Amino acid sequence: MSLPTPNRGLQVASLSKVKSAMDLLIAALPGLGPETEPGKKLLKCIEDLGKMVPPGTTSQGIENSMAQQLALQQRQQAPMDGLMRQMQQQQGGGAAPPPAPPPAAE
Repeated sequence: MSLPTPNRGLQVASLSKVKSAMDLLIAALPGLGPETEPGKKLLKCIEDLGKMVPPGTTSQGIENSMAQQLALQQRQQAPMDGLMRQMQQQQGGGAAPPPAPPPAAE
C-alpha cells in the first residue's frame, strides 16, 4: 500500500499565495513600526513564513499568474459588490427595516 503523494502543482500555487501574503505583511510593517508590540509580532510572522518560502521557491511567472488571477476575481466580484452597496443604501445605510408589528387581536 502506497501513501498518496501531494500534488506538486497545488503545492507550488499555495506557496505562491503564501509569498504574496508575506509581501503584503512586509508592506504593512513600516506603518506599524518594527519596534512596537504589533510590529514585533508581525516581524516574527514574516520571519516564520520566510522559512517556509525561501527566496527562489516560487518563480516570477507563477507570481504574475497569481496576481492576474486575483485581479480577474476582483473584477468579476466588483459588479456584485456595487449592487450590494446600492441595496444597503436604499435600505437606509445597510440596516434591515424593522419587522412589522403583529396584527392586533380583536
